[in-house]
This record gives sequence, structure tokens and C-alpha cells, in this order.
Amino acid sequence: MKNTHAWLIIGAVFVLALGSIWYMTSTVNTVPTAGETATSTATSNKAHPSNGTKSGASGSVTSPASGVTVSTDTRPKITAIMPSSGKIKTVAAIKGVNFDAKTNVITFGPSKGLHHRDGTVDNQIASLPSSDGKTLTFIVPASGPGGELCDQNNTCATYTTQHTEPGTYMITVINKDGLSNEMAFTVTE
Repeated sequence: MKNTHAWLIIGAVFVLALGSIWYMTSTVNTVPTAGETATSTATSNKAHPSNGTKSGASGSVTSPASGVTVSTDTRPKITAIMPSSGKIKTVAAIKGVNFDAKTNVITFGPSKGLHHRDGTVDNQIASLPSSDGKTLTFIVPASGPGGELCDQNNTCATYTTQHTEPGTYMITVINKDGLSNEMAFTVTE
């Protein structure tokens, strides 16, 4: 008889734990991210000011039943660039997570806050897929943003293309889930 009660209690605790996990995962989109109020949701997709893309949901959820924390951040994240320095036309690999299988835009160096006529950001150097979601490659560009660039009102002007000088340039990845963190690449002579 005592064993029957023990099994009933264990079963009830198990059902309660599963219910808690289900509740936490089904309400993940209602957890506010940093800087948002409790009445907004993590999927508010705030626009990034320099490129007009939307940022994905971010945050984490801890299940009270198991104590396990699960990340809900779907934005791309750069963890390494290899090599981290090189000359113009060096082929480098970006390592990270949440890269899209179809389209990832790689930006190199500062933006003038403008875009090309086709809508691409001014400092875009590549738009490519990631077969494993963890790796992208790029070629260090010979020049920075230039040519015919347009502002937010689609007023376009010709900007002089600048040769890529030795120095440190920040790299980002943009995809449907948002904008990644920045990571430095040093251009050598």
C-alpha cells in the first residue's frame, strides 16, 4: 500500500513538472526582453537604426520544475573570425550560431547609414547561405561603401569609393532573425 502512494506522488510530481515545462515553452513569446515593458512581447522586432532590419527575439527561460535555462535568442551570433587579420582579398571564415540556410548579409566596416538602389546596406560585402548554420566565409574587400547610395527618402547621390586601408574593421551578420554582435577583423598591408 505504501508503494502505491509513493508511485502516485511521483506520478503527480512528474505530471506537474511536464505541465510547467509545457507552460514555459508555450509562453516564451510573452517574456519581455531587456528594455521592453511587460505589456510588449519579445517578438516586437525593433528595427536596427543603421540598416532597417528587424532584430529577433532574445532572452532565456528557466523551468522552475527542472531548473534548466533555455536560450530563446534567435539572432545570429559571431563567436570567431578565422583568421582574425589579413590583407585585402584574404578569405576568412566567420564561426557562430543562428546563421540562415538561405540568406546572411555580411557587413564590413562602418556604414554611412545609406543603401544601394536594390535596398542592400551600403557596407554589405556578401549575401550567402550557411549550410550548417554555423559557418560563413567572406573575402576582405578592396574598398568600402561607395558608388550610388540612397538615404531613407530614396534620394540618391554618388559617393566616392574609399580604398580599404590597414586597420581594424567591425564585421556583422544580418539575416531574417536580426543583427549579430560585432567582431573585429584587422586589415594588414
